[in-house]
This record gives sequence, C-alpha cells and structure tokens, in this order.
Amino acid sequence: MAAADTPRRDPQVSGLTQRERGVIRLVALGRSNAEIAGELLLGRATVKTHVSRVLTKLKLRDRTQLAAFAHRNGLV
Repeated sequence: MAAADTPRRDPQVSGLTQRERGVIRLVALGRSNAEIAGELLLGRATVKTHVSRVLTKLKLRDRTQLAAFAHRNGLV
C-alpha cells in the first residue's frame, strides 16, 4: 500500500490510553463485557466503565460505532 493509500488515523486515537485501546480492540472483535473482563483480568463493572468513558471520549453512540471506529483506525 502506498503512503497516499494509507488511511489517516483519527487524531482522537492518540488521546486513548493503552487500556482503552485494549478494551476497544476487544469490543471490535465482538467480545461481551464479561469476556473482556475475563481476558483482561478486570471486573465487569470496570469494563463497563471503560466502554462508557471511551464512548463519551470519542463522542460515539454505541458499541457498533465503537467497533467501526476501531476498524477505521487500525485498532483491531
């Protein structure tokens, strides 16, 4: 892929923490909060908080938009 063909990352990606990127990646892969909690060794409530804060931070409406954002920005 040529440099001109490389998709541009949304500038908001740089404001995400590593943990947020990990949660986003797993949401984009279709994991439930319980599955994410098990994989990242977190409580379900903590995962729910991460997802909620990421949605707010990125001004997204739901997990579907979050998954699309992740795919568009190479987070998956």
